[in-house]
Amino acid sequence: MAAKVSRQAGRVLSGLGFALYHRFPLRAKRPSQADVAKVAGVSRAAVSLALRGGDGLAVQTKARIMAAADRLGYRPNSLVAGIKSGKTRTVGLFVHPYDSYWGDIINGICDRLAEAEHAAVLLLDRTQAMGTDHDYALRQVHRALDQWCDAVILWPYFANLYAGHVEEFASRNIPVVTIDHILPDRFAADAVLTDEMRIAELSLGHLVSLGHRHFLMVAGPERAGWANERLAAMEACLATEPELRFGIERIGEDEQAAPRVARYLRCHTDCSAVLGFTDHYAAEAYKAAEGLSLRIPEDLSVVGVADLNFAQLLSPALTTVKQSGYDMGRAAAQMALERSVGLLQGAPKHTRIPPSLVVRKSTAKLALKAGAELAK
Repeated sequence: MAAKVSRQAGRVLSGLGFALYHRFPLRAKRPSQADVAKVAGVSRAAVSLALRGGDGLAVQTKARIMAAADRLGYRPNSLVAGIKSGKTRTVGLFVHPYDSYWGDIINGICDRLAEAEHAAVLLLDRTQAMGTDHDYALRQVHRALDQWCDAVILWPYFANLYAGHVEEFASRNIPVVTIDHILPDRFAADAVLTDEMRIAELSLGHLVSLGHRHFLMVAGPERAGWANERLAAMEACLATEPELRFGIERIGEDEQAAPRVARYLRCHTDCSAVLGFTDHYAAEAYKAAEGLSLRIPEDLSVVGVADLNFAQLLSPALTTVKQSGYDMGRAAAQMALERSVGLLQGAPKHTRIPPSLVVRKSTAKLALKAGAELAK
């Protein structure tokens, strides 16, 4: 009786196992060099030699090994190779897809790394979500170190936030490249930047050519290196034109710019143009103009910087200075690659990528306007 029950239970369990296997099949193990050797009928040492491109094997033997590897879908273990060589062919990206400009930068980085048979390790910024966890930045740095990244690339906010931890990379001779931000010399970090003087020349030159003589510049926060460089370039250009007037509103990291822009325009009724240091700030100028019943561009010309994906969708479409995020990303990846293998040596290198002016419908020739309407 007991034996019969045991046989029945065995059949039930066997059937259950069969059903589970077909619903949740076991994942096949990755083929190894030993598997390739078995299929090709050679030693594992011969497989290793063939796969790394070494000499000493007969042409027919090497072809048989490569055919076996292809048949099995063999892929080399880059982790093992990295341990042996000290290079993992990975680059840590502390680059956040904040907007389409930074999305283009990430695409440029990843495309250039892929061309060089490297991979990106993306470490997103989650500091706001982590609240008061002050060790989060250090743990992110340690994650990159634990992955044995050959180099790291930082965006401006990360470069500021992690400034106290960048030494973790520098002390291990891991190359650091920043984008739109320059770290202190002690970090020996390379940088890829936009040509800020050219941004100033293009944006201000365009507005001056249209007859505008009083501008409001809506700048980024003081802790942002790119905002400080952009403002310095603008002021240098304006210094050569003493008849021009300008105001500056520096916007905090979590602050809305529209109220500040509206207040300035109410107090300065002869101000005819707003230059947003990013397209985000330019879009805030649109909100301010709407609240003041000002027409763009008839009453107020607006220029941005970046050429983000929403710029041409604004009404009217935004005139802006286009930053080539994709080219900047490729340049940053190239620097990281060259530093990691010793092709780029010596003092930190700063590369500036030229921008271009994209004229749309948000700027027009200066027309006289009645300041009384603003004063109401």
